Amino acid sequence: MPPRFRCLCRSVPIALAILIALLALAFMAVISSPANAASKPLLTAPNQILVHRKFKLDIRDGEIVADIRTIRVIQGEAVEIMWTSDQRTKLHLHGDNILIKVKPNHPASMSFLAKTAGRFSIAAHMFGHGTVIVLEVYPK
Repeated sequence: MPPRFRCLCRSVPIALAILIALLALAFMAVISSPANAASKPLLTAPNQILVHRKFKLDIRDGEIVADIRTIRVIQGEAVEIMWTSDQRTKLHLHGDNILIKVKPNHPASMSFLAKTAGRFSIAAHMFGHGTVIVLEVYPK
């Protein structure tokens, strides 16, 4: 076999192994994130990346329309929850004491930095102040 083909025969399996590893990493990243959440890294300072987590939640008849009952984030992440509801309500994130008003079928945003680790309820004031979803902030 000519020398140029011997070199090609050695590099093809290595390139194929690298491609398979990259595809496996991409697949793991896709299956490890919730279907209704998006993560986007933001550059905040040299050598510091802030992850921006986005969630879209819809409330119908006073309940979340999704299979999710708990939002899980890591301490230090920026979080944005986009809410829609079929009824007027006020949503209150306990712990950070964030209160937003949601008008029927008009998106409203609840944005914050997950500073404190713990378990916090998000309650709807117009539906008897019941918890609609729980936020869990895990330590770094």
